[in-house]
Formats: sequence, structure tokens, C-alpha cells
Amino acid sequence: MNNKPSTEDISKLHAEINQYINQRLIIATSAVTIFGVVMGWVVFGLSTTTQEGIKIQTQPVSLLLPIALIIVLIIMLWYCQTLIKEIIILSVYLEITESSHWEKQYQSFVSTYEFATPGDLPLVIFATLDILSITIPSAISFLFPPNLNFQMGLVVCAFIISAIASILVLVKFWRERHYSKFRLRVTQSWQPILLPESNQVRLR
Repeated sequence: MNNKPSTEDISKLHAEINQYINQRLIIATSAVTIFGVVMGWVVFGLSTTTQEGIKIQTQPVSLLLPIALIIVLIIMLWYCQTLIKEIIILSVYLEITESSHWEKQYQSFVSTYEFATPGDLPLVIFATLDILSITIPSAISFLFPPNLNFQMGLVVCAFIISAIASILVLVKFWRERHYSKFRLRVTQSWQPILLPESNQVRLR
């Protein structure tokens, strides 16, 4: 049985891979835009009017907005990294069916130079935005101390929890950025479908 896809199928798969790549680019650029807008709101939300005039101090909104931003960035990063898995599923299919010499050559290159992975650049972008989303409000709170009432205390605790959680998520994604284990599982799943048992490679 010939499992090699037709020319139309190959073109369709390449187009789908390109679509996933474009989506990741759109997500990354959207994250930068959202970050800029939210940080602008954070800075302009510092002033509070008192009887003595204008007193500058950190308001709850200056921490609540970064909390929302951190959550949105993590969701966008998760979706961005999920697209990598979709790309791997399609690229492994093209590689096994020998429908794309590029996929095979690229995987040989990646196995030699492990730093060349498709997940690195989005991770660097999101990690930078996430760290800035933590450090900028923290610096503002240090320079313009807030009124530490009960409400503000809850907001500060929520900000600290979200900051720690986001860092842990970033570390998890960074450690898994090569997706080598996922690629092996995908290859093992495709082989029984596309290759005779005698040609299957036993992977560990």
C-alpha cells in the first residue's frame, strides 16, 4: 500500500504549517501590543487626589492590571506553544512519508544544534514581557508606596502569587521547549499507520 500523500495533500499540509507559523507570529506581536497598552494604563493610574493636593502613590489598579496582563500572556504563550505541537504532528508525517526533504534535513540539523528550536523565540519574547510585567509594577510600588489597607494588601498578595505562578510556568515551558519527547511519541504513533512493521524504527 502506497502511503505517500498526493501533491495536493502535500501542498495542503505545507499551507497548514505556514498558517500555524503565521498564527504564532500574530500572537507574539499582539502580546507586545497588549503589554504596551496595559503598561501605559498602569503608569497613568498612579495619581490620587487628596485634600493637600496631588499625592502620587500606587493604586490597586496599578497591580490589578499587571495581574490580568500576566494571566493573558500565559494563556497566549500556552496557545503559541500548542501550535508547535500541531506543526510537529504534520512535519513528522511529511518526514516519515518522505514528502519533504526539508523536514528531514531540518531535524538532522536540530539534533546537532539543539538551540535551533522553533519554540525559543516566542518563549524569549513572552519571558521578557512577563518579567517586565512583574518588575515595572514592583518598581512603581517601591518608588511610590501604596496605602497599605486591607484591600491593597489583598491586591499585593494576588500580584505576588500571580508573579510566582507565571515564573514557574515559564520555567516549565523553557525546559520542554525542544519537544523531543513529544516528537518521539508522534513518530511512534505515525509509524504503525504509515510504515510496514519491518520498516518501523524502535524508539526509546
